Amino acid sequence: ADCSYKKPCYPGRCYGGSGCSCTPGFTGRTCLELRRQQFKPLIERINSTFTYHSFTQKRDVYNYMADATNRTAGDIVWTNQNKFNQLEFDLEAYVDTSTVFPNNPPLPSYVMETKLGIVAASVKIIHEKLRKGGRYIAKEQTLSCPGVSNGQPISDTRFKCYKKESYMIQFDSGDRYKLKYSITTGGYRKLRNTYTWSYIRTETYSGISEENSMEFWFDYDEPNHCTEDSSCSLNESPLQLQEDITKSPISPKWSGWVDKLSDIGKYVIEVWKMEYNIDYSGLREPDITTNVNPVPDYITVVLPENPIKFPTYEPKDPGVYSVIIEVNDRANNSKYARRFVIYDNTSEITISEIHRLYATSASNDSQFSWMTKFSQQVDVSWNNHFLNDVHEKGHFLAKILDYTPRLSDNISRVDYKKILEKFDDTEGVRNKTAIKNINSIVRFETRHGKVSTEIPQIGWVPVFPLRENFTFNLNGIDIEDGDSHQFWVRAFDIMGNTRVDSIVVHFDSSEPFVYEPMIDLNIKDGNYPFSSSVVVSAKDQHSGIKKVSFKFIVNETEEVRSEHTFDIQTQ
Repeated sequence: ADCSYKKPCYPGRCYGGSGCSCTPGFTGRTCLELRRQQFKPLIERINSTFTYHSFTQKRDVYNYMADATNRTAGDIVWTNQNKFNQLEFDLEAYVDTSTVFPNNPPLPSYVMETKLGIVAASVKIIHEKLRKGGRYIAKEQTLSCPGVSNGQPISDTRFKCYKKESYMIQFDSGDRYKLKYSITTGGYRKLRNTYTWSYIRTETYSGISEENSMEFWFDYDEPNHCTEDSSCSLNESPLQLQEDITKSPISPKWSGWVDKLSDIGKYVIEVWKMEYNIDYSGLREPDITTNVNPVPDYITVVLPENPIKFPTYEPKDPGVYSVIIEVNDRANNSKYARRFVIYDNTSEITISEIHRLYATSASNDSQFSWMTKFSQQVDVSWNNHFLNDVHEKGHFLAKILDYTPRLSDNISRVDYKKILEKFDDTEGVRNKTAIKNINSIVRFETRHGKVSTEIPQIGWVPVFPLRENFTFNLNGIDIEDGDSHQFWVRAFDIMGNTRVDSIVVHFDSSEPFVYEPMIDLNIKDGNYPFSSSVVVSAKDQHSGIKKVSFKFIVNETEEVRSEHTFDIQTQ
């Protein structure tokens, strides 16, 4: 075959007068072009790291790594940091010639030497910025790895390239910093004159490259809720609870959150049992101290799926719970919203045995059971008679304090976990405002009527404003001496639990009837000489006789010589 340094064909075989059949994977008129995908270098490691290094503290404050090892689509890393001063590149690649080029024939006489391997490695840096019309390239440069070239390929040994560059770059939100890596397989062949056996020239193979990329995307903007720019269309809520007064599991929901740059990465739901702070007279989440770093009663991560899988949580104990949502974008910017809920499926209203329900209009002498002066109005009081002890001791209805900002993750984000006023709870029943109550009772209702052992179902009248007394109006009710009338009071707590108590008031405005006393003078066998006895008879057909009082007076001087009161025991 007519192949020579004038008409080379390697790697390949000559045939006919001037034909050249290249080894599979090589093409071109003289087989200088590499085309087979398996000829590409094997990338064993490829990553880039942005770092902010404190030279005064002699330590890395933070860093972000993008790693495209074993990736075909590259790697994208979102960050909300805007200050870096170091950029590192780390690359390792390998070409095993016995595996990659197993079909290459022996060298013909006109080829002095040939070598294939890694001949180039570089990273192209592209800094893109965002403006109204779209993206534009603000800066572009290429950094090449030393130690390799077309005349100095590396094969059968691991090629390493590490670069550490000093960078002082200020990135803006929306910037993209792209790193495009390229590692090329190529090489050379040296030709000689087979007649003189002298070197003629060196020809280089056109290489084939393995490429990959890493990108750092910058986003400093927090997620946005549609209420902030009035773009809501379906009454979307940043956070809502199915019920904020409940005996059932807590069920938070939300909608309307967006992030234009990096998209929503996740939602985090926390549930905290609130504590009462004596100094500020209000409820708040457990505070972080030097000795205590509290954790929520419940925490879960919810992915931004469609539809979203909303969580539920059933607390172990009654209490006021704070539900906080963290809306976190892919660059780790967060915004928070908070709602409150009273959970209680066990407590009840109790009645005090010490503090009575009684008619203050009734006679004190009758233990407030009888009215001796008839009036169309009856005053009833029940101070401290009804109580929800669990709610009272837990301050369930107290005001809720502003959220104390907390958490710091680097030199620029201090106390970043905060609840903006527009995302705090001002809706529903249990919000930040204290709920008016007396002993954790939020409503009283009253009813009066004929004496009955049954609790009335209708006709209840609310006591407004909230207080522990009420004046019943008996206009239009025909009440006579000896009649009885019942007065009911019904108490409600915030959970809707009720407790009813009542009193019965009797009416008797008429005086007892007293018969003429019978005096027996100088009775025999008296306790004293010349003793006398007095017999008094009295009756009251309505309320009966409770006591009888005697008073002996000297008529001429009106001197009281003796007096005594006898309590009448009812049979």
